[in-house]
This record gives sequence, C-alpha cells and structure tokens, in this order.
Amino acid sequence: MSDTSDQQSSGSDMARFRQLLLGDQLSEVERRLRVVEAQQAVTLERLRAEQQAQFEQVESLMRGELARLSRAQRRDREERSSAVQQLTERLEALAKELMQALNLGLESVKSGLADESQARETALLEQARALQSALDLRLQALESTLAQERERLQQAKADRDELARLFREVGQRLQRPPEQPLA
Repeated sequence: MSDTSDQQSSGSDMARFRQLLLGDQLSEVERRLRVVEAQQAVTLERLRAEQQAQFEQVESLMRGELARLSRAQRRDREERSSAVQQLTERLEALAKELMQALNLGLESVKSGLADESQARETALLEQARALQSALDLRLQALESTLAQERERLQQAKADRDELARLFREVGQRLQRPPEQPLA
C-alpha cells in the first residue's frame, strides 16, 4: 500500500513539475489546437455545403437536359409518325388515282373497241395486264421505299434510346455517394 501512495505522490509531483515548467506553453498549445479544430470544422462544413450545392447544380442540369432530350425525342417521334402517315396517305391516293386511271382507260378501250376484232381485244387486254404489272411494280417500289424509310426512322429512334440510357446511367452514378479515399 505504501508503494501505491508513493507512486501517487511521485505522479502528482511530476504533474506539478510539468505544470511549473510547461504550464503556460501547454495552455497556449491547447488553445491553438482548439482554434485550429474550430477552423477545421468551419472549413469542413463550408466544403460540404459547396459540394452539396455543386451536386444539386449538376443534378438540376442533368434533369433539365434529360427533360429537353425527352421533349425532343417525343417531338421527333411525332414528326416521324406524321411523316409516315402522310406518306401512307399519299401512297393510298396515288394507288387510288392509278386504279381510277386504269379503270377509266379500260372502260374507254372496251367501249371504243367493242366493234373491233378478237385480235384487237386480246392486244388491249395484254396492255391492261402490262399496266397492272407496272402498277404492281410501282406499288412494290413505293412499299419498299416506305419500309426503308420506316427502318431508317426506327434506327434513329434506337440511337436516341441509347443516348437516354447513357444519361440515366450518368445520373445514377452522380446520385451515388462519393467513394472515401483510402488513408
């Protein structure tokens, strides 16, 4: 027990000795340390606020860009749909006109050549078949053109879908918390 009390008294003597030798300097160091810690906390809070503001600004920018791209994609889709509809209507009108012209030509030929011989009638029927074949070829060419245009428009849409996917991925990566550097 006396060893313990001797150790305590020598420990308190050492503490008094340290206080006498370094007391003012230790107090000054502790005060400076508290000031530095307070400055560090203020700086850290300011940096966090700046980082949050930058994240919010980037997020706002990305949302605006995504909204703009979405509107542009919707507008493009509507324009393509309208163009396809107009092309379809034009093709239908052309086919109708061609059929009417063909029908009128056939009726005119039939009425004008009723008194003609069988050979003339056969020749006219061959001509009608040729016109029908030409009409079919023209219709096939127009359908092929329409299919090619539809394919091109679908490809343009696919490119925009890929761009939208990339922007979503960037947005998701920006929403993740930053990785902590290893010490």
